[in-house]
Amino acid sequence: MNRDGEAAKSPSRTAEEVPDPSDCSIVIPTFNRPRYLARLLQYYDATGASLPVIVADSSPDDVKRINEESIAACRNLDVVHRALYAPSLNPFNKIIDAVASVATRFVVCCADDDFLIPPGMQAATAFLSSHPGYHAAQGAFVGFRHAEGAAGEIEFIRGSMYPASPIDDARAEARLLRHMGAYTPTIYAVHETPFIRQIHAYTVESGVIPASGRDPFLYSELYPSMLTVIYSRFGSLPLLYGARDMNSVSQYEYGSELDVAQKTALSSERYVLFRSSLAAHLGAVAGIDREEALFVVDRAMEKYRAAQLVRARRTGILARSTRAARSVFLQNRTGNRLRQWYRERWYLDSPPSDSWESREYSRIREAILRNSG
Repeated sequence: MNRDGEAAKSPSRTAEEVPDPSDCSIVIPTFNRPRYLARLLQYYDATGASLPVIVADSSPDDVKRINEESIAACRNLDVVHRALYAPSLNPFNKIIDAVASVATRFVVCCADDDFLIPPGMQAATAFLSSHPGYHAAQGAFVGFRHAEGAAGEIEFIRGSMYPASPIDDARAEARLLRHMGAYTPTIYAVHETPFIRQIHAYTVESGVIPASGRDPFLYSELYPSMLTVIYSRFGSLPLLYGARDMNSVSQYEYGSELDVAQKTALSSERYVLFRSSLAAHLGAVAGIDREEALFVVDRAMEKYRAAQLVRARRTGILARSTRAARSVFLQNRTGNRLRQWYRERWYLDSPPSDSWESREYSRIREAILRNSG
């Protein structure tokens, strides 16, 4: 990659290109959650989208056999089941390995408890095809969960679960600081395959990914995400792209080294490696000296830590306010009506019944309910 963040061997692109939907592979990392994988595969099978799928499976052998049955039940998908991974493997290692096997021009990673929506992914590939300088893009995520008091119904929640804005600054330093000040993972974005392979190669070379499932500070996620915006502009599209399960719990264990941006933790051996390697890439792309690059990386991590603390405080305040409102104000007929009006007007996402968004919600709902209970 060169100083302006362009991949050395990116294919030439013109505004007139319209990517073939089958030119984007979906990599689904999964571990010990056969129902989640089954519902996701059933959703894609029902869409009829001709998207190549790679299931990167590190489940125990008995679960892998169940997953194989779910894959075999798909009638419209071309699914490759990569079941060679051990249960203890760090999830990012299997993602890197699976992406290395991709033959398509674009690739996207979809968590097994999420749904990435084909029209949104196709919009992202079209965006990348017509915007040189951008090598990754994604749209808006909504959340979903079972409706209160109605176990058979699914609510889609208005408001992006991964709020993001375009990262289009000309300078790599500015892109990195903007990204970490309002951090959104880039792992679920559509990427140009040669670009993300190069990012993965740099990540492996850095040595920040632990071999096992335990990661002291999500270095495996943060490092390639930060490299992505160092080397490229990042596109954020104002349309439905994915749906996240708000009730799902991560199957991976992460440590608690949450103060790595603080001066007291700068001697952490893994953080020193993480920091030094990122600074080397930033310095090469931005044309700045090592000390300045290290300063920018530290500043980016401070912004990230501050943003996480603000988010945690807001979540806590909202939860406490909701509980108080329910106990004091909403335990009567008028209050319940007001609450229902608020939910329908500002909280629930209910697109017009004849829209493509509504169609995708219906497919997601059907796949979830078929694999519930």
